[in-house]
Amino acid sequence: MNIFDKGKFNPITLELITGGIASLEELTKFQKYFQYYDTDTVINLIRDACLGFDLVNFEKHGFDAKKSNSDIFLW
Repeated sequence: MNIFDKGKFNPITLELITGGIASLEELTKFQKYFQYYDTDTVINLIRDACLGFDLVNFEKHGFDAKKSNSDIFLW
């Protein structure tokens, strides 16, 4: 199969664009408040917290997060 024939392409709606922009504006406010300007890091930080991890590794190497009351790590 030709690579150009693969995939299922759907239109990007104006609703998705305007909703996405509104979400990113709110995320930007959050980032400025906490002074975390790397969007990928912020999204991962929020995800890690939702998974119950309360310690986050801000270095780029090693585990992503750890639970403070145990030796459970996220990688």
